[in-house]
Amino acid sequence: MISIIVPIYNSELFIDACIDSIINQSYPDFELLLVDDGSTDSSFQKCQQWVKKDSRIRLYRKENSGASSARNMGLHEAKGDWILFVDSDDTVMPDYVYDLYKEVQTDSRVIMVIGGLLLLRNNKLVDKRVFIKQLCNVRDSISLFGNIRIHKYGFSVSKLYNRKVISDSDLRFDENVCIAEDSLFMMRYLMYCYQNSDSYVAFTDSADYMYSIRKNSLSTGIGSVSNELYSYNEYKRTISEVRVTYSMDDITFCYMNSPIVYFADRLINSIYKNIPSSSKDRIRLLKAIDLNEYKKYKKTKTVVESVLVSLLSSGFYYCYDLLRRVLL
Repeated sequence: MISIIVPIYNSELFIDACIDSIINQSYPDFELLLVDDGSTDSSFQKCQQWVKKDSRIRLYRKENSGASSARNMGLHEAKGDWILFVDSDDTVMPDYVYDLYKEVQTDSRVIMVIGGLLLLRNNKLVDKRVFIKQLCNVRDSISLFGNIRIHKYGFSVSKLYNRKVISDSDLRFDENVCIAEDSLFMMRYLMYCYQNSDSYVAFTDSADYMYSIRKNSLSTGIGSVSNELYSYNEYKRTISEVRVTYSMDDITFCYMNSPIVYFADRLINSIYKNIPSSSKDRIRLLKAIDLNEYKKYKKTKTVVESVLVSLLSSGFYYCYDLLRRVLL
């Protein structure tokens, strides 16, 4: 059996379509765990109606504390051999479960399956992300992190995880990370699987997951300075552990390390959005950023951006702080 976990928060406009697409899967042997994260709209009530319609659905409710916390509750309650995630404002094609699970049935060495995505904006297809069908040994760092660059596809959805691996490694989503917590979860999962040299990651050429791009999502919003700083440091720590685990070469690690500039920019934006009381406090936080990495990976589009990056990467913190505040 497969456990499908859906974290829910104020999704009354989308939850019916989401659940409907799941219960109509061509592969029927699954349980659907709906975890309401303290919704203040009618999401929970809508879910209650679905529970009455299908015995495969179980519904849980908790105080609001984020999607990671809701996913963790789902992991705690799951009974299936395999775990799938779906976000409450997305939908899936009828073969979403089947196309992923058939890879496990084909090869018992497969410990993780990854499929593609259809990206929609206003219900219109804007992009399609599909993998070449292939099988990679879990220890093959060049294929996983260098060629495929799996770390850039760390989203929790469209992935089949083995529940025993999650249980044995006591793996959970980090509830203190405010962005890309699903990518960190995936990398820790892979590091645990690394212990077994006969484990494989299967990539399918299917794209059965319809991801809706919406305004005001977590990925576009900015968290508190403390949360953004924690997330920045946690990403650095995790990829460093991956590098050691895989004895990764410098070129492959560069591919993996490049997203760090995204975390750094979020931290900077949070500093100047929340504006600590003094320039001394702001500069202290700016000094937490690795300037060599920032200069290496940061791409600029305007002259102003280039000047700001030059000032920061050269360590001219007070000049950077002054110009940044003028531009606010």
